[in-house]
Amino acid sequence: MSTDVLLILGTAFVWAAAALLGVICFFSKKPKSSQPQSHATLLPVGVADWEDIVDFNLLYVDKTSLLNSLLTTKRKVFLARPQGMGKTLLCSMLADLFVYGTGDFKGTAVGADWPENKHYQVIKLSFGGLSGQDEVALRNSLKGLLVEAYVNAGFAQVKKMEFAATTLNRLLNHLSSISLKHRLVFLIDDWEHPLTASCGYPVRYQAALDVLTEFYAWLNSLNHVRFILVTGQAHELSSQLVTCGEIRDISTDPAYATLLGLTPDELDSHYLPFIETAAQRRGESVEAVRAALEACASEVSLEGGAKVKLYNPRAVNRLFAP
Repeated sequence: MSTDVLLILGTAFVWAAAALLGVICFFSKKPKSSQPQSHATLLPVGVADWEDIVDFNLLYVDKTSLLNSLLTTKRKVFLARPQGMGKTLLCSMLADLFVYGTGDFKGTAVGADWPENKHYQVIKLSFGGLSGQDEVALRNSLKGLLVEAYVNAGFAQVKKMEFAATTLNRLLNHLSSISLKHRLVFLIDDWEHPLTASCGYPVRYQAALDVLTEFYAWLNSLNHVRFILVTGQAHELSSQLVTCGEIRDISTDPAYATLLGLTPDELDSHYLPFIETAAQRRGESVEAVRAALEACASEVSLEGGAKVKLYNPRAVNRLFAP
């Protein structure tokens, strides 16, 4: 056997071993003795990672009963909510659930009722990390973001594709072949960031629009997926870019209205000790603290003209932080 053939076979073996090792490492996780706390004394100020919520016994309002319905009846969804409502934490939770199962969800509704035993590889992206002064730079930035996400999901061979695929379109074609062999989960946060970051710069904005149009058309075309969630703040342009195919907008669906944010009842049942402590610390009445909380509230308009009042978790946690 020639040296060249041996070299090719050796390289192939290395890539196969790396891919297998990546998958093994990806699905391995240390056991936990803790669980999410609905009556914890520590607030998750600035925390948007589910594993940190569990590890440090931070306060969590259990909304996972809605996840069973969402994940068993929907396959591709879009959800828009203002900043600080918990979109990034939701992506983190879903990644943990799909990759590792219910180990970090003891004591929650989804931990008790989740019907699946299968583990999935998750492609987790935050478009807040996309940058570029022109279309070429933005395409290269997206290529790098995709490669990193796939490698983190256990697909080490994608690193090699980054150099073989000279364009974003060619890389997406390579990634499509992976999606045909694996039922992947896609979690995309800050979907509109390249657009909002380019406001006031028409050329950059058009470049971002063109790149995102290509990406979301590709994402909509993927059929062999377990679940897709796209989140962000902006509803504008979502129908043109994100939900123009199979991805469905649940932002105004009454069934999932309270998936993110805190309802008045949830605020009373989980935050009353913090309200009372804040009142004592400030020398104010409980009613005065409750009045201050109203600055953290807003109404979300739903289908059929209904509205739901929700408190912004980030704002509430900061208000009560020492």
